[in-house]
Amino acid sequence: MKLPNKLFTTYESCIGAFPIILKIIKENPVTIFILYEKTQYHFPSVTDFIDTLDSLFYLGKIEFNKDTKELTYVD
Repeated sequence: MKLPNKLFTTYESCIGAFPIILKIIKENPVTIFILYEKTQYHFPSVTDFIDTLDSLFYLGKIEFNKDTKELTYVD
């Protein structure tokens, strides 16, 4: 997971991608695959995308609905 430090700016880290993902999820719940399709150009690899989702999940900002297989925003 990339965190801001001497090598990575905030925008290059997973924290920099939080607003991009949250903006999409706030509008409508979305599947992980569709979310990746919409944001893939912001991430150098799928691993960085998954790390960002993991961080948002652990921070309590997103939830995964097992029935609909969609990510939803948590206020």
